[in-house]
Amino acid sequence: MNKIFCNGWEWAVHESDLLHGWFEHWPDLMDSASVKKNPVRSVFTVDDRFFVKYFSPSGVFNQLRSFIIPKAAAEFKSGVALEQSGIPVVRYLGWGRKGAQSMLVSAAEPGAVTVLQQWCRQPQMRPVLLKKIADVTRLLVVKHWFHPDYHAGNLLWSDSNVCLVDVYGLRQTNNFSKKQKLRMASIIVGLRRDINDDEAHKFLADTGIAGSLTEAASIWRDALFVAGRRIMHNWPKRRRQILDGYSKFVETKDFIQLRKLEDGSIADLEKSVKAVYAPEIALDLWLLSFRLELQGIPHRRVLAIEQNNTVYFENPEVGAEVEPAKILSFINRAALLGIIIEPNTIVQLKDGKPILWLNETI
Repeated sequence: MNKIFCNGWEWAVHESDLLHGWFEHWPDLMDSASVKKNPVRSVFTVDDRFFVKYFSPSGVFNQLRSFIIPKAAAEFKSGVALEQSGIPVVRYLGWGRKGAQSMLVSAAEPGAVTVLQQWCRQPQMRPVLLKKIADVTRLLVVKHWFHPDYHAGNLLWSDSNVCLVDVYGLRQTNNFSKKQKLRMASIIVGLRRDINDDEAHKFLADTGIAGSLTEAASIWRDALFVAGRRIMHNWPKRRRQILDGYSKFVETKDFIQLRKLEDGSIADLEKSVKAVYAPEIALDLWLLSFRLELQGIPHRRVLAIEQNNTVYFENPEVGAEVEPAKILSFINRAALLGIIIEPNTIVQLKDGKPILWLNETI
């Protein structure tokens, strides 16, 4: 590693020219080339060559901890160790620090998207994606790597391959505790809207998170329950964010509030169905649809709301009458996630998938 001192920053980089052409004006890039940001962390790009993650902790305790062990350094160290273990991971190019602030630079993969984005945008590829996710997960388990924030948004899809990104907090463990197994199961729990119970059990057993299909069924039930209760606990905060038009959930155009979909895209209203309700009913439907989406319960989504009383429903094609076994499975899954559903509100789509048919009677 090469040591570089620049503008009060101390850097450790693989290539000595890593900072050339951008570091002297990085604050401007953080604004103009922003990918995502929150009060303590920002991610921006540099000429599509690499990503820069900037950490600026708040509070005296977090600042002191970051001064002693910078987050960028910890993530860089984890990335190097993962690569040495044979785990596919994004290439980390260097890290720097200045007081409690730190930066991490990783290589950009042209045309890459997150696995979650690919999952949402290319449904026909889901079997392939699930296998790729399983391959990476199996490697993590075999190599005894515990991931505390394991979800499809932290996996990158590029050239038909999957690799890890955002590896802060990963650590090796001799044996996975029950709590750690539940955390590792988050990767499949996050895809629950499109995964049935049998697929989830097989994934957990095949990847080694569970030692058997029986244990897999137990982990799956517990993981769904934990996820549902966590989402319920966070719902008041999410509700406020939605009502305030928080950009993660809503984008406003021409007085219409458009729903942000899971992959970050904007809902398309071209084939939607427009319905007018009393303002309180319209708002209830709008919020309920977000809550069901967060809980991972398939339903007829509200894509937009206009002038407080007009909602735009998506318009999926309904198929044959739903089978009783599918109704029971759907109700049981929803109950684990903390939602009680009446059987007569469930319909089956043309592709055989059951969903909750959302309307003003729910």
